[in-house]
Amino acid sequence: MDAGVDPTGTTGLGGVIVLVGLVGVAAAVGVGEPADADPVGTGVVPAQAVSRTMDSPNAARTRGEDGFVMPHSSPSTLGWRVAPAVHPKRWHHGVMGSRTAPPRRPVAVVGTRYEQTDLSINGVRIRMIDVPARTPSPHTRTLLILPGHTARIEGFDAMVPALSEHHRVVVLDLPGSGYSDRPNRRYTLRYYEDTIIAVLDHLGITQTIPVGGSLGGNLVLRLGHRFPHRFPTLVVWAPGGAWKAKPRLAAITRRLGRTAFWPSVRIQSRFWFHPQFPGRQQALAETFTYYREVLCPGFVKMYWGIAADQLAHSLFDIAPEIEQPTLMLWGDQDNGANMGAGVARLVDQLPNNVFVTFPGARHSLEAEVPDELSAAILHFLAGTR
Repeated sequence: MDAGVDPTGTTGLGGVIVLVGLVGVAAAVGVGEPADADPVGTGVVPAQAVSRTMDSPNAARTRGEDGFVMPHSSPSTLGWRVAPAVHPKRWHHGVMGSRTAPPRRPVAVVGTRYEQTDLSINGVRIRMIDVPARTPSPHTRTLLILPGHTARIEGFDAMVPALSEHHRVVVLDLPGSGYSDRPNRRYTLRYYEDTIIAVLDHLGITQTIPVGGSLGGNLVLRLGHRFPHRFPTLVVWAPGGAWKAKPRLAAITRRLGRTAFWPSVRIQSRFWFHPQFPGRQQALAETFTYYREVLCPGFVKMYWGIAADQLAHSLFDIAPEIEQPTLMLWGDQDNGANMGAGVARLVDQLPNNVFVTFPGARHSLEAEVPDELSAAILHFLAGTR
């Protein structure tokens, strides 16, 4: 299938919609992760796709303490490998009875260039960076960057230099994602919102400008709706939840597990970046390597739990009540899951917004057009002092 065509209308969480219809087939044939030779069907074999902890299990079948069954590596009828790319003894959080601690920092992928710190929020370790303004002024504000679904701090490294010239920049790894703790619990949008508020309280930040796309954009608008005085200005691109609520599909999605994880990623990854984006191959390879490094029951629980909760709730229900100045951004090639139509509806609903489009860009604006995205944000903030 041409990566530049979206016949299914899937991107980001929209890939779940198609996945639900495919998961029965995936489970029947034993579909696992994409083979290292070509993890996303691009025809390119990136070196970064091979995890440093990769090894082949010796046993034909091994059952972990959590009940995951790991068949021996062999090609399936769809060309996917069933076994994980990580040796069983190196899986984390007890997936295969590991005695080693889960990774607290990136090992198999490049880490952020900025100093990383950890906060303990309600017993959960949260990884973050806190970059002060290089040239503070009376107009200096704190920007809180919230990553998208499964995304991590490193995805915003290219934006931090421009944003931190005059503003403090805080970026979090949300629970279950990145290199924060991955508790095996129920994940919801409200849990994320409450965690973010607790982080701000811990840091003594009473007001901040939340910035985020996809899941991060969904959280920005939800936080702005719940706490308008704490979040006086909002910055959003292609937010999850820009669709009508789908409670039945959400209920099905929440029941999915590891077997369906890699097929879902296979579908979604085709639409994260424009096919002509020069960094597409490297970005996809690093994402798959990162997934292999952190894959564990808590990560899978987070993946489907947050996917389900985004499907279960619509931003259309709260957008008319969000009165803060809001910058809405969108790549004009990001039309899967009717994202373009959803963004257009939000632009009509939000009482006080500025709408900016990026020609030729898709869903991951922070990766495809980080300089242009940063410039648009700074221009908007300069007009909302």
